[in-house]
Amino acid sequence: MKTMTRLTMVAAGVLGLALAAGCQDGSSNYSPLMDLTDGEGTLQTSYSALTVAKSCEEAEAEFRGMLKTQMLMQLEQQRRWQVEWITNPDKGWYGMAEDGAAAPSASEENAGGAGQDTGKQSAENYSETNVQTEGVDEADLVKTDGNLLYTLSGNELVIVDAWPAEQAHEVGRVTLKGYPFSMFLDGSRVAVLSSTSMSELDPQAQEKTKDGEMYYGYWQPATLVTIVDASAPEKPVVKSAQVFEGYLVDSRRIGDRMYLVQQSYIDLWNKGVQYWADLPENATVADVNAAYLKLAEKNVGIIDSLDLDDYVPSRFDLADDGTIDTEAGVPVVECTDMYSSNVYSGSGNLTVVTVDLSGKLAPSGTAVMGDWGNVYASTEALYAASTNWAWSWWWETDDEDEVDINTHIHKFEFDDETGEARYVASGTVTGYAINQFSFDEFDGILRVATTLPDWGWWNDDENTSESFVTTLEQKGASLVTVGQVGGLGKGETIQSVRFIKDKGYVVTFRQTDPLYVIDLAKPAKPEVAGELKVPGFSSYMHPLDDKHLLTIGRDGTEEGQVLGLSFQIFDVSDAHNPKQVAKTTLEEDQNGYSWSEAQWDHHAFVYFAHLGLLAIPVTGYNWDSDYNGDWDWYFDAFYSRLDLYKVSVTEGIQPVGSVSHGSMMPEFTPPEKKDNTYCYMNWNYSDLTQIRRGVFMENFLYSVSKGGVQVHDTEDIKAGPLAEVAFQDVTTLQELYGDVFQCYTYDDYGYDEP
Repeated sequence: MKTMTRLTMVAAGVLGLALAAGCQDGSSNYSPLMDLTDGEGTLQTSYSALTVAKSCEEAEAEFRGMLKTQMLMQLEQQRRWQVEWITNPDKGWYGMAEDGAAAPSASEENAGGAGQDTGKQSAENYSETNVQTEGVDEADLVKTDGNLLYTLSGNELVIVDAWPAEQAHEVGRVTLKGYPFSMFLDGSRVAVLSSTSMSELDPQAQEKTKDGEMYYGYWQPATLVTIVDASAPEKPVVKSAQVFEGYLVDSRRIGDRMYLVQQSYIDLWNKGVQYWADLPENATVADVNAAYLKLAEKNVGIIDSLDLDDYVPSRFDLADDGTIDTEAGVPVVECTDMYSSNVYSGSGNLTVVTVDLSGKLAPSGTAVMGDWGNVYASTEALYAASTNWAWSWWWETDDEDEVDINTHIHKFEFDDETGEARYVASGTVTGYAINQFSFDEFDGILRVATTLPDWGWWNDDENTSESFVTTLEQKGASLVTVGQVGGLGKGETIQSVRFIKDKGYVVTFRQTDPLYVIDLAKPAKPEVAGELKVPGFSSYMHPLDDKHLLTIGRDGTEEGQVLGLSFQIFDVSDAHNPKQVAKTTLEEDQNGYSWSEAQWDHHAFVYFAHLGLLAIPVTGYNWDSDYNGDWDWYFDAFYSRLDLYKVSVTEGIQPVGSVSHGSMMPEFTPPEKKDNTYCYMNWNYSDLTQIRRGVFMENFLYSVSKGGVQVHDTEDIKAGPLAEVAFQDVTTLQELYGDVFQCYTYDDYGYDEP
């Protein structure tokens, strides 16, 4: 494994000297940032640890140094591109292949519940949000307590009295600000998470927008947390609404503590920082170096003028008119709770914010400087992981200086008294992780599954990728590698992971789907116990019972061709001999394509063990076309349904029936066939009718879309809905979507006839 040293903080004077040297010799391959290794700024990317700032001044110096590194990296990229353009004009921009192709890029059941006491009986058995870790709740767009069903429709929280099933009806709704996308349910409190932007909440920006003026003052994402009191479900009341700067990476809830993992960035562009130097016509390499020297000095001066107020994210109270007082922000983290990494991990700021849903404690946070991706939480700790994608393909072309892909993992423990997430340790593993299921904590050991790929700047060889499972243990402030097993899926990449007790299950794919069973009983010596190869791949694995896995993915051929949606059951009772005991594949129409949200979002995968039933939303398109060398007529129709399957180890995965929400919508007449015409369904209508989730209460299935809820008896799906709760009336829908099918002739675009 190769290691490369990098600088994280650069002094303006040293930068000027180094760049000046490049200007004098006019060298086309001069690398100013590479020469800034004066002994104080050389750090390794192969290991990451965090250090807390001892003072506000130290925190300020750290964040300025990080911003300078990011700025210099970007300037160096632009400088190299322009030098390459001058020295090799026939080849094109630096990093482009001779044929003009772009260089590789690195970027991509409950029995009862703690719900409110409504005085009426609730369903005893009902499905809850499908989560990774028992005891750690995850936000979703639907929640239920076995009595009431809460869901989001547009910018409204809608509450449905769902039990008894035959009498399901809407009881209340409340309009929310921002763009709601998920929620937590804590007793009769609903915490709704919405996306928004600071410019949408700033009265100054709103006023300029009214006048028709484009406002570029700042566009920064923000997360709006709205707490709704639903103790009187017929009259839900917004109790508080707070805005947190940054976009939401992920969230968790443990008891009445909600944890928001927020990523924010400082808007350097609107601070005056530039990344592209102005050059004279027919510029030479020396001109390029001189221009970037001047620009770098200017940028360093701007960054040195910034202070922590420009960087530390704040929270704001949202006024009734949907605005915030931009001068009344409260920092969500103290400067002495800001951690910096000993390796450059990006120019962002990740803040783990603890929100007390009871409202007794003010929100508080711990910040880490850098960019972060995956989030995993146990009942004891939260882990944030970052892959060193920041070292882009253009950075080094020297083979001996290639950089391995590494993932840095930072652990935050929950305080026993306050519940606050506090940083405690860091570690590093080889490769990148695909999602939260790549991480798991068991008996004090963290297990991580990663892939070291064979594409990108770090490896030009094909079919050399491999995957690993690494075990780590906290020792002081370090997550130390205890053991590792590698060589998984040579030439392939991980598609799904699941850890269950002392076993790990890893699926890789390129042509076939190897399911690896990893024995983790001895963390110091993890080993592959068994392997099974089948066509296609699994994108999500769900524990069916102690001996079986239920998966969703795609079927495939032996040659690696990907086919339709596929469900499988694997018998893993014998770790050394895993077996496929059942498989069901949805046939694909040659004039259509379907997919399921459950392939990438496990919240859409709802297995109800009480009845042995699986509910999966399926979405797709069917098209009607005449193709005789030219497109004469093309009609693209969207469809969405909720499929129900009976799951049995002995009888396999049997389809029970499907549900769609077409009956809640107005009758629309498909367009008539017409030559030289392309027709498609209005996107807003498609979004309204797309079924996103299924919920079980006893033997009843509730299908949920933005348009409403339907209730079916799982024992007789074909009989139709027992109850139907439409969130919009038919007249309104007819007015909104009277032109549900939009058609265009080729002449509309000025094209010749096909």
